[in-house]
Amino acid sequence: LAFFQNKAYCKNAERVPINPDLYEGGRKYEFEKIVGFSCFPRNAKIIELGSGYGKYVLPLLYKGYEVTAVDIGEKLLNAIRKAARKHKLDKRLKTIRSDFRRSSVVNKYDVALCISTFHLLAETQGERSRIFTNLVKSVKPGGSIVVVEPNPLNPFLYILYLFTHLAPWEIEKWFIKSTVWNLRKLFKNCGLSDITVSYIGFLPLRYIGFPGVALINAVMNKIPVLHMFSSFIYIKGRK
Repeated sequence: LAFFQNKAYCKNAERVPINPDLYEGGRKYEFEKIVGFSCFPRNAKIIELGSGYGKYVLPLLYKGYEVTAVDIGEKLLNAIRKAARKHKLDKRLKTIRSDFRRSSVVNKYDVALCISTFHLLAETQGERSRIFTNLVKSVKPGGSIVVVEPNPLNPFLYILYLFTHLAPWEIEKWFIKSTVWNLRKLFKNCGLSDITVSYIGFLPLRYIGFPGVALINAVMNKIPVLHMFSSFIYIKGRK
């Protein structure tokens, strides 16, 4: 996954608006949807698996949460640490360099996040499931696990992954296994209860600022059957 550790990608940590209240367009829409869906308890301890350059870690720190960022890329974790120090948020930040195939973290966090990275964890569904099981183990009884995945039924994602350099197909291709049925099965196999699914977006979020796009997405997300073609699947369960 060298693509996600190159200099340009890591520099994104310095560009993340730390205060999410200042977000605009797709970033604002996406962050608000994730926070609203996750329902973080007050003073929650959060772990994010596949934290990247800190797109969610940094604003969550700003909001007052304790966040542990987990990633295999030391350059990415360094970028997060640097940005957190710059904004005096590093006291609530922990970082772990790991692929989470093996983990001794048990019953420690209130919420576990895996945002658009589950399909990147490994090349086989079985290995991804084993890593996810370790993530579940890290959460306290009664805590919640939240996964956001690109929806393989959305046609626009194939255009994005196949014909742009923003998200190369060779890296993203395993998202085709992240159907809502497979994700539900994953959650049930891990013994999670109160499983909730939501469908967010239809047209790519990068165009949310264009006239009418937000309205089209909102309408599509409410229409039975058609909502299953939304761009992202949000799913959460309780341990």
